[in-house]
Amino acid sequence: MNVLIFLLVVALLDFLFVAFFRRLKKGRYKVHTDTSEVFEFSTDVGGFAIDRVERVFRYATPGGRGSIPLDAVNKLEFGLVEKYALLQEILFGFDLTDFMGRYQDSDYWYSISLRTADNEHIPIYIAGQYKQRSFLMTWYINLQQRILEAMGAFVDVHDWSRAVVDSLKDAFQGSDVPISVGALSNRARGG
Repeated sequence: MNVLIFLLVVALLDFLFVAFFRRLKKGRYKVHTDTSEVFEFSTDVGGFAIDRVERVFRYATPGGRGSIPLDAVNKLEFGLVEKYALLQEILFGFDLTDFMGRYQDSDYWYSISLRTADNEHIPIYIAGQYKQRSFLMTWYINLQQRILEAMGAFVDVHDWSRAVVDSLKDAFQGSDVPISVGALSNRARGG
């Protein structure tokens, strides 16, 4: 019985450790106002508003403030940058299979930017998450993820970011702006 309790405690600690490392990094998206006149939201990047009366998109980020006519907005760009997660790889145990790209741990960073008719690029959202890979352990990693999701301790960065894109697309379309979603610079295994 003591061995069973010990194994349960070890499994629980492992789940908590994984939940900490696989948590959603950044990824804040909060809608403050959603009326027929204005759609205001904030992210880790800054504060934004779609003013449907004055027909402008306003932004305030650490890089600056400004406004753009809604007619000048072309599309939302949804991008992914995948980076090798060497530190996490070492913490979770490095072995020979980790030299193979298929089994290397990664950090996934999703971003959403606004592209204007003048080719101006305005970042509006970013979120990241660690993805663990291990030789012959995919089943266990997937099981942990499903259990953590069921407990509410895990949010999948791709699903969350995709929901943010859909919400923003709906907000622009509610302003009669025919906006499309395109790919940003989808780079694999970036440095």
